[in-house]
Amino acid sequence: MALCERKNNQKFLPLEAHGIKVMSVGLLAEPDHPLAWRRPVLHKIITQFIHDVEWGELDYLLIDLPPGTGDAQITIVQESPICGVILENLLP
Repeated sequence: MALCERKNNQKFLPLEAHGIKVMSVGLLAEPDHPLAWRRPVLHKIITQFIHDVEWGELDYLLIDLPPGTGDAQITIVQESPICGVILENLLP
């Protein structure tokens, strides 16, 4: 069973600790089931995280993205107003 679910088409409730709200694909996925998503599914889950999570009032929304083709970044720019971006290149 997933750690975070929604019922009756209500918004997802993020987990919260020390005043920090967290939502992750890992909270929605069944344990021990690997996920390999491409653009259409990735677009849908990012859209749901932006619009279908009960974030409440936020000062900041930080989004940690896996490396990839940039599809996730394009979706975020299309779906939400961006005030700033932090990029970290971990390649040598």
